[in-house]
Amino acid sequence: RDAFIVWLRGTAEGRACPAESAALIASIDAMRPEGRELRTDAAQRLFGALIERLRDLVLVWNGSLVALDDVKSGRALREAVQQRMFHADYLMAAFSGIAATVVICICCAFWIGAGWDDGYTAAMMAAVGCSLGATFDDPAAFLVKFLQGTVIGTGIAALYLFGILPAVSGFDMLALALAPVFLLLCALMAVPAYTPIALPMLLTMTAMMNIENRMTYDFAVFANFAVAQVLGIGLAAAVLSVARSSGAELMIRRITGAIHRDLGRLARGDRKLTREAFESIMLDRVEGLMQRRGAGAADIDALIDGALASVRVGLNIATLRAQVHGLPRNETRVLARVFAAIATHFSSANVDHAATYDAMGAVIDDAMTEIGSVNSDETTPILIGLSGLRQI
Repeated sequence: RDAFIVWLRGTAEGRACPAESAALIASIDAMRPEGRELRTDAAQRLFGALIERLRDLVLVWNGSLVALDDVKSGRALREAVQQRMFHADYLMAAFSGIAATVVICICCAFWIGAGWDDGYTAAMMAAVGCSLGATFDDPAAFLVKFLQGTVIGTGIAALYLFGILPAVSGFDMLALALAPVFLLLCALMAVPAYTPIALPMLLTMTAMMNIENRMTYDFAVFANFAVAQVLGIGLAAAVLSVARSSGAELMIRRITGAIHRDLGRLARGDRKLTREAFESIMLDRVEGLMQRRGAGAADIDALIDGALASVRVGLNIATLRAQVHGLPRNETRVLARVFAAIATHFSSANVDHAATYDAMGAVIDDAMTEIGSVNSDETTPILIGLSGLRQI
């Protein structure tokens, strides 16, 4: 413990310590319980599982520090960092794409049918709104704020175009006139709570003022452009409210569902899902869940905690999978029963999770008893992995 605390404090400034990390890993490996005490003492098996997770923590943290050093020094990232995998929800992406297509088609049809010269702006802003809102759990709510910012930005742009800029001459006076609003909006954009309002205000003002060397002040052109922007964003918000009325709770449940599917894939021995790939995609999912903590229903925090536990489950499954090859037939059959019980519990077709959870626990207990009866040190990592699974 003391060595870990010293090492962690030594990396507090974000510096990688390869020698210290290697020494700490060696000391952790030396602490692994082995032999008869591991096979007969449940507390020792739990301690062994905790040691494995501590080892993983040191490796991941050290890898992050090495990547940070690479970024700061301008070196190319290691291959392991470059090949990270990320969570992708293709169904929600398809809904967003369909919604964007519908909105753009409606805007283009109205543009062509009405013969409105500025109708293209509505289609353009609808596409922009759909693209920006696609990454949000509730894109319609985001676009309503975006629309509010657009209206406010339009008012400020009108004030500049028809009240301030006609009296301005020279770059110095122009910069002085624009600085208060633009500096304030840029500062607000750095605050996540104000970004949905500050971003459209800044974009709208920049587009509508269209500052050039020779300015023209045509209110009819300005009004047409403003109406087209509001129409495009408003239509995008209306369509997305129907196609993507999901919210944070549904997105969290979809992420946890994807986690369970991958746990089932690991248990079934899917070779496409390696330990490295699982770790990478799970870190991305956990990050996505943490960003939604406190949103929606009261059980969301419990879902997030379950996802964090799923990381440990997956790592233990991967450890056991790595031990299967070369084991005697009897131990292989024991682990096969464990993998089958895990795959059944995390199956999308499972409707009675309480029953399958109890059955999975009983199978793991039986497996620890059978593996523990084998007088061999080769069973050490298997017992540690099974003990880690039993703690979920």
